[in-house]
Amino acid sequence: MSDSSDLSSLYFQWSEAVDDFRASNLASLTVDQLVSLKDVANQLDDLATHFTLADVAETLASIQTEVNAIKAVTADATKTLERLKALETVMKGVTAVVAMGMSALSGNAAGIAGAIGDLQKAVTGGK
Repeated sequence: MSDSSDLSSLYFQWSEAVDDFRASNLASLTVDQLVSLKDVANQLDDLATHFTLADVAETLASIQTEVNAIKAVTADATKTLERLKALETVMKGVTAVVAMGMSALSGNAAGIAGAIGDLQKAVTGGK
């Protein structure tokens, strides 16, 4: 795990803890305190999201060659789908695009390469 991922997890845990505290003490807190705690929890959620996005950016930067390949083979989805006439072929192509995205998010360069090959086979009819 990256530092960004670790920070995302920590900020999310803090947000959950604040929400739990607010819920557990509902009867003893004023409306202003409840609103304040909700605002803080939202800020913590925003920070968690920021660090999640930073983690994804770091992952994408580490596999830039594969990201460029994904861009090249998925640049025109409409044109690609027009070439994939049969439902089975469409599903193979779309499944490959999903696999590329999932592999990119996890930093799996081999998975990206395999999915690119699968998409190219679907587009060219297996050639």
